[in-house]
Amino acid sequence: MKGTLYLFPVLLSEESGLCVPATNLEAADCAECFITENARSARRALRSMGWQGDFNSRIWFDLNEHTREEELSGMLQPCREGKHSLLLSEAGCPTVADPGSRLVLLAHSENIPVKVLIGPSSVLLALMASGLQGQRFTFHGYLPKEKDPRSRLIRQMNMDAQKGSTQIFIETPYRNNRLLEELIRDLSLDTLLCVASELTSPSENILTLPVREWKKRKYDYNNRPAVFLIGSH
Repeated sequence: MKGTLYLFPVLLSEESGLCVPATNLEAADCAECFITENARSARRALRSMGWQGDFNSRIWFDLNEHTREEELSGMLQPCREGKHSLLLSEAGCPTVADPGSRLVLLAHSENIPVKVLIGPSSVLLALMASGLQGQRFTFHGYLPKEKDPRSRLIRQMNMDAQKGSTQIFIETPYRNNRLLEELIRDLSLDTLLCVASELTSPSENILTLPVREWKKRKYDYNNRPAVFLIGSH
């Protein structure tokens, strides 16, 4: 009998006050292996959610953007031996704008059970609160760092948004203001732009306005985790 790979969402904010389902904490209790982007922040997140287990008795693996493909197989060895494993993202849901999808795909190829646990998704929460089209949307993850490819993608997203498909993306928090400047410069004046920052935290802020209105506003989203969305009326 193979062990289960549990996909364990962590809270977007340690100060959110949200309740964690008991089944999530039970999965953490039974897991003998924790696979995380960063072990230190994962431990802090688990404690903030009320888990009181023994970290030192678990097997730990790092899975991040630096992980090589040949390292993934070893992370599933506990599951092959019948032990349960917990996959955690740095914030929010594993595999969404997160390198964990590679491990999940490998688990499926080996018929290792994969179980999704309930938790917050910043992408879906932002879409829900934006007022933009929720039936057709595309999540792009991080936009290209290079100026020209990023500008081309912004213009393409603008066209897709005008056709009724909401475009969703994120940025490294310290570059949020620069991205917002580029969006305000390159998007059509009537395109709707939403910035949903610090979701579920006491400082949560969600604002959807036409680009022409954003041009009139002062803003500062640097170092504030945010999701960006563009759409049309």
